[in-house]
Amino acid sequence: MARLAGRKIIITGGASGIGRATARLFRQEGAAVAILDRSDTAAKAVADEIGAVAIACDVSDPASVSAAVNKAAEAMGGLDGVINAAGILAETGIADTTAEVFSRTVAVNLTGTFLVIQAAAPLIQKAGRGTIREHRLRCRLDAHRSGQCRLRRLKGRGRRADQVGGDGAGAEYPRELGLSRGG
Repeated sequence: MARLAGRKIIITGGASGIGRATARLFRQEGAAVAILDRSDTAAKAVADEIGAVAIACDVSDPASVSAAVNKAAEAMGGLDGVINAAGILAETGIADTTAEVFSRTVAVNLTGTFLVIQAAAPLIQKAGRGTIREHRLRCRLDAHRSGQCRLRRLKGRGRRADQVGGDGAGAEYPRELGLSRGG
């Protein structure tokens, strides 16, 4: 039996990188997966490859997030997990990072995480069990780190909220779903 059979999981940033790898793994393990990504074309390509749902979503836009999370839950028949893998990385050092790039980084990496959790939490609570995870890469511009620590405090029986860094700090990935970082 697949270890995630019956689970319904949203993966932001699921069209590339960690999000895409997570989507592939979760589908292999039997989860229903909804890929939320700003690139509708890329999300559809991955979704078609693995048998998932693709939904265009700008995680920094509250209306886009609310619509996408509700559409995903409707398509999967509920929701009991979120993997926040959407994120951007400034390729410059702090001295060369513009205020515009910094603001966009915070909007996607911190505000986007908040908006997705805010939209998904009532649906996860309704399911009575669930998991929320945030993924981030270790980087020179890590302004969202302290903010995400506060977002991880989702209280309630049967639900977890953790952060796993690019270095795996925080928890074995994702232990409560029955998987280890190695696959």
